[in-house]
Formats: sequence, C-alpha cells, structure tokens
Amino acid sequence: MKATRAALFFAAVLLCGCTTNTVPLYKDYTPFETFLRDREECVRDAQACVTKAYAQSYYEGLRVHQLLPSRGVYLACMTSRGYYAAANGFVPPALVKMTDYPRGQDCFGK
Repeated sequence: MKATRAALFFAAVLLCGCTTNTVPLYKDYTPFETFLRDREECVRDAQACVTKAYAQSYYEGLRVHQLLPSRGVYLACMTSRGYYAAANGFVPPALVKMTDYPRGQDCFGK
C-alpha cells in the first residue's frame, strides 16, 4: 500500500509540471502546525542539498546562492515523514519556488 501511495504521489508531481510545490499534502492525524514545521525542515534540506552539490561549481550558469531548492528532495523528504498527495491536503500559506534538477545532479536519487 505504501509503495503504491508513493508511486501515485510522484506521478501526480510529474504531471503537475509546475515549479512550486502546489501538490496538497496530507498525513493522517497531523495538525497544520506540524505540517508547517515538517515543510520548513524539508525545504531547508532541499536547499542544503543543492548548496552542497554546487558549492564549487555552477548549474546552468547560476552561482550556488542563486539556485532554488530541489523539489525532488523536498517531496522525498515529505514522503519519508508520511505525507502523501491528497485533494483535501494541506496547502502552505506561502509557496516556495523550487526547481527539478536532473536525477543525479542533486541529492535526490543518488
């Protein structure tokens, strides 16, 4: 069941094609405040991954401080905390712009 849920989650993300996390996420019996704390930590992890991966180089001509957090790392982090895509899921009050880095060019998928 969990593998199916994760597969559907990533399929929804791929179909979305957007650069911000607009996928409503839900975790059973979790208050909104906990979601916001988990989200903040996962956004930090997503930015740290990109910063580490490109600390000594450029990505598409951009310096490391100009790079957006990795959406793949963010979503993997939220999934590992038990969140899944749901129509009635939590939507953050402010969206964080993210980008999809090719597999193997950030921490996601290594």
